[in-house]
Amino acid sequence: KIWRAQKTNNNNEEPPTAAALFIHGGIFARGDLNSHPAVSRALSETLDMIIITASFRCGDVAPHRTGTSLQDLMDVSRYFRSRVFSSIENKGTTDKKKIPFGVIGSSSGGYFALALATQNADITFDFCIPICPVAHPNRRALYLKACISGTASSDYYRLKNVHTVEKAQFILDTQISYWETEEAMEEAGESLRLRRDNINNLHHPPPTLLIMGSADKNVPMYVCEFIQAWATRTIIVGGAGHEIQDVPPVNVDDFQTYLWDIHQFLTTLQNKNQGEN
Repeated sequence: KIWRAQKTNNNNEEPPTAAALFIHGGIFARGDLNSHPAVSRALSETLDMIIITASFRCGDVAPHRTGTSLQDLMDVSRYFRSRVFSSIENKGTTDKKKIPFGVIGSSSGGYFALALATQNADITFDFCIPICPVAHPNRRALYLKACISGTASSDYYRLKNVHTVEKAQFILDTQISYWETEEAMEEAGESLRLRRDNINNLHHPPPTLLIMGSADKNVPMYVCEFIQAWATRTIIVGGAGHEIQDVPPVNVDDFQTYLWDIHQFLTTLQNKNQGEN
């Protein structure tokens, strides 16, 4: 599904600021191309981006060990870039103003966005924006287990409140339906840290804007510590919970809006690319 703002003057249509694959969240097992309409609409209409959303196989029907989820997302990215995006570029821009093509993901979709952006594949992205990402699945699982056992210290996780036993158990069970084992979750999280730690396997990720909520009891900030170490920029929205990955504040006067941070990030990226050209 393609989200794009409706132009009022079709005779003098400006090219979009950027285009991106938006990967939905859903505890690695739920959701589809219509799961996040608010954030998809905000990115396309407020920031004048082209956003593509897609359903992909996940959960227990396509667990992590099969590689199906990432393969589906890579196939969508290739198709969008080679067919739809290339035609838009040729129609509305020049070599001096190339439209950036990136990947954005929310919650569990943020993990997939990071995995796509950092792996050495035949498709590359100009930027990556993970929003409240489950960047280290096993760290999130350990937090959920602590919630279930009653040992999740709010001070340790820097949260006023943590999940109830029932909610934590539901999220953990759903997450494990995709990952199956603790070892798989640990390896996935560590692989994102090792991208830059291991010089022999170095693959530089694209410019990355990490967005988190300081009061997110679904994905505590410590789940993303390894990404903060190499992300180009990190935005921590004070007092915000996990809801910002689904319904971003759009009012310019709202301190919790992060849309303008994305706008500035993309503007800087474009200016830098034009300078290099």
